[in-house]
Amino acid sequence: PYWMLPVCLQLLTMCMAFSTGTSWGTYAVVFPIAMPLAWAIAQFNGLAHPEFFMTLCFAAVMDGSVYGDQCSPISDTTVLSAMCTGCDLMDHVKTQIPQATLAAVMAAVCWTVVTLLFVG
Repeated sequence: PYWMLPVCLQLLTMCMAFSTGTSWGTYAVVFPIAMPLAWAIAQFNGLAHPEFFMTLCFAAVMDGSVYGDQCSPISDTTVLSAMCTGCDLMDHVKTQIPQATLAAVMAAVCWTVVTLLFVG
């Protein structure tokens, strides 16, 4: 169903960014695929507001990418943050995951609700 696409994109980009340690690299790989896919799904399902649906998909890619980058122990920003504060790298990562996961779950729920209420 079309309403699952934002959350699927979010989960995909979370995994990619966590594995690679880069949000910008994830943007570069996913946006050229995700935006035409979102447009095609919106057109196929006859959505009343395809541009709004694409905006939600865009935000889901951004959110998942930043989440993965923020929580990744191989991300340059995570390593630098830990080094500059004198914190152990894995301790820093462990403190980021619960907060970021809560925000990502809340965003996924909100995107799903907004998609069902305003896009269809």
